[in-house]
Amino acid sequence: MGTGDTADAIRTTHYETAVVAAASLWSAGCWIRAGLLAAMWVTLCWMPADELLRAAACLTVATAGVLLAFTHTSEEALDRLDRLPGAGRLAAHLSTTQGRATVDASGLAEGLGMALATTLYVGVTPVHGLPAPLRTAGAVLAIGYVWDAVLQAVIDPGWYNREQPPDRGMRIFRPTIPVILAGLVTAFVWPWSDTGHEVPSAVLVLLAASPLLYYPAWAAFDVLLRSSAAQVLRATTQSRESAGTDIHSLIKSPLVLLHQHVLDREPELAEIRRLSWAAILNVEAVRRDLSGVAPPLDAPQTFDELWRTFTAIVPATDKPRMTVDAASMSVVLSPTDFQLTQRVLPDLATNALRSGASEVSVACRKTIRGGVREVHVEVTDNGPGIAATTSIAPTADGTLPGHLPGGPAGSLRALEAGLRRYDGAITLVDRSATGARGTWAHARWREQDRIGLRPVTEPTTEPTTEPVTGPATARVRGGEG
Repeated sequence: MGTGDTADAIRTTHYETAVVAAASLWSAGCWIRAGLLAAMWVTLCWMPADELLRAAACLTVATAGVLLAFTHTSEEALDRLDRLPGAGRLAAHLSTTQGRATVDASGLAEGLGMALATTLYVGVTPVHGLPAPLRTAGAVLAIGYVWDAVLQAVIDPGWYNREQPPDRGMRIFRPTIPVILAGLVTAFVWPWSDTGHEVPSAVLVLLAASPLLYYPAWAAFDVLLRSSAAQVLRATTQSRESAGTDIHSLIKSPLVLLHQHVLDREPELAEIRRLSWAAILNVEAVRRDLSGVAPPLDAPQTFDELWRTFTAIVPATDKPRMTVDAASMSVVLSPTDFQLTQRVLPDLATNALRSGASEVSVACRKTIRGGVREVHVEVTDNGPGIAATTSIAPTADGTLPGHLPGGPAGSLRALEAGLRRYDGAITLVDRSATGARGTWAHARWREQDRIGLRPVTEPTTEPTTEPVTGPATARVRGGEG
């Protein structure tokens, strides 16, 4: 992915994350404002009779605004509004302003309603005869309503919309919103009449200065948004890498073996059918896993299950070439370790078979090294070796370099990138240095769940001829057991 593509992905993720966050914030904000408005309706119980009509009219405008705000957050509500006679244009307007930094009908109605409602308690024409505590409470409720509504405008996801970005005027307007609103609140709550002096001056000052809190709220939202978007982008990238590894290990490997069998001089039709069906089952298993249909593993599984699954995709003519350490069959793997082994085993073993080796030995074990519990998968073959089969050039300690080419090395590089997230690595050793023939492929990673582990000795750098935790080695031929 190029720099430009990465920047576009980051901006797109910012907007998508903001939309998800705003959905919850908008819904919560609507309910908060509805509660504040309901409390303001209660204050009508203390209103003089000759002011009830005016007060009800002011709060009705605000009520219409909050109802439109609720409608704005729900596609189902917009559909219902669209079916009302004469409301089609309003529904279309609300729909087109979703996800955009612009002024809409619900915001205008809420703003006008609260401006009128504020004048019931303070300002130029406050209602006379209200108890002072009730007047103060009414002013706080009205400004609190405005504060919440405008906050949602300040952090609206439309500011991050790449498809329909706000125009230059709106971008200039956004940083000035707190200052402008602070000026408007000051003008509306200022005690222009003697009645307004019933509200404590300290309360009026706090109400007038409250919009300035948008600046730290805006900054905090942007920090959380950036961190959340970065995490979403990392998770998406890791998910794609894992999906690619799964597709290669669980789908490509059996298809490669099937292709090799078809190229034989006398391929058996029954064997082709069996291998094809095994490949189809693997495709379905990967599809279910990637789509979340497959239930999560809630119990540990053994390496024996993985070995049986893998040998099911190996042609019958190749199975005699493969053996597995008998002690490995009983190794218990946690759900996460089972999935990692499920990716590693097919790749390493298939590469060994493709190299033309006549003997491929597989082992799985657990160790404790330096207080760290690890899982190991080893594949040893007597093929032509690394230099003759791939262009891999391991580093001095045998680990794979970061500039591996394509082909088998490319798949191993993808595998190791996944194992690094679990403090793991893949090591390739050309056994010709020790007088033997072939390659030793070793994958290891930190054990994710401590299941069935017994203390063992430090792992060696070469495959052992005896299991780490037991005496003489017994080997099981591929497809047996």
